Amino acid sequence: MKGVPDRYGLLLVCALALAVRLVGLGWGLPNELHVASYHPDEWSTVDTALGMLRRGELDPRFFNYPSLSLYFATPALMLVGADAPRGVLFLAARLVTVLLAVLGVAFTARLGRSLGSPRVGLLAAAILALLPLHVVNSHFATVDVPLTTWCTLALWAACELAEGGGSPWKWTLLGALACGLAAGTKYNGVLALLPLLLGLGLGRRGWRPMLAALAIAAAVFALTSPYVFFDPQAMKDIRFELFVHPLDTNLFHGVGPGWWFHLRHSLPTACGVLVPLAALAGAWRARRDRRVWPLLLWLAMVALTLLRTRELFIRYLLPMLPVFAVLAALAVRRVPGKWRCALIFLFLAGLVLRSRAYVALMDREDPRDAAARWCFAHLPAGESIGELGFTWFESVPLRPNNSGHPRHDALDESPFKLHSDWHAWAAHPPDWLVINDTHRLAEFADQPGQWEELTAGYRLVRTFEARAHLLPGWTETGRGSRQHDWLYLFPVIEIWQRQD
Repeated sequence: MKGVPDRYGLLLVCALALAVRLVGLGWGLPNELHVASYHPDEWSTVDTALGMLRRGELDPRFFNYPSLSLYFATPALMLVGADAPRGVLFLAARLVTVLLAVLGVAFTARLGRSLGSPRVGLLAAAILALLPLHVVNSHFATVDVPLTTWCTLALWAACELAEGGGSPWKWTLLGALACGLAAGTKYNGVLALLPLLLGLGLGRRGWRPMLAALAIAAAVFALTSPYVFFDPQAMKDIRFELFVHPLDTNLFHGVGPGWWFHLRHSLPTACGVLVPLAALAGAWRARRDRRVWPLLLWLAMVALTLLRTRELFIRYLLPMLPVFAVLAALAVRRVPGKWRCALIFLFLAGLVLRSRAYVALMDREDPRDAAARWCFAHLPAGESIGELGFTWFESVPLRPNNSGHPRHDALDESPFKLHSDWHAWAAHPPDWLVINDTHRLAEFADQPGQWEELTAGYRLVRTFEARAHLLPGWTETGRGSRQHDWLYLFPVIEIWQRQD
């Protein structure tokens, strides 16, 4: 009977994780104003899966990511029907991410239990269930949260194998399966094999389980992404995703060293300050426990991958979060009893406040939609409007196609004359400018004076801004920030009118 409360506790934590991820799940969905969501990567999941469904084939013809997430999304789209409204299709695909996120919370509980105790596991699961970065990204039909779930399962198996004793085959099979699923979700998920192999080595399991792990992981990857080996487009897409795109972006130009940007901005946004500090203390206290070494190796590997790319997206920290949660829970276990409850309260109360504020923000109308409705209500048809580049997720949807890719059909039409090339504004000044502040910062980070010149003859007439209300008098906005993918939630839309 001793395990019954633990099972109920895990069910309660998973229910909490599910609830907080369902609130705001309709954020930025396609509607009568725009055909794509306000997350730029969701189209690669939804539209590719929809294409497979309509063609009646398993070849995705898209390989920037492996195919497992597409094969998960396709049945969800089948349930609602390929001809369902686009908002419903995106919502169905997002529900898959939500379920995998809750599964990741359960895996984190098992990992914490393996390294500490049932209570350590429950605390680790509760921390992950409420970590803001994990909560927010669980709302999107993208690959990063599913990747984190499979990597957590692989780490659990690695820690069990590192302990030694008993037959290694159960955990080898489970860990290799998880590694194959991770690689089938995102190519760099193959790195989860290294902690698994370390666990096998630490447990002195011999070379046969190691070879078996490699073979099983490879087989699972091949089964979940088979057309990677057959479609001639695959190698080109993979090369671009792994070697070209990470080093060919200017989104974060001028923000300083990547490691400092993540330490100063990304990490506190992702999980606050207390959790990383507690995780550091937990890692130090457990440094002689060989079962923890696969987790430390994983943190080091993820950190190294962050250093090799110019893409400083905050979502790249997601695979670290379950480890942070477990190490923090291990540190709390060492705190004397009279202080432990207070520390747990501080942990969870802070996370609850922030995650509640973010999902409440996601449950409200997005400023881009509000700005579009204002423009359609107040600006005469035929007015010329300047936007920074072809209408994309950052833009106010003044035309239905906000995918960033011109279609040359009715979805590209607008009642206004849209001027997407800001270089031509000086010669032909638009009547209005409708600008996302995030886009402006990325475009003019090195030349703020040029933006001032462009707007010299304009007057700011309206601002639509997303605000997360953390506490009375304490709000978070995206104004002036360079955390690109976190700012999907925090658009600042400015509408300028030309002065004659």
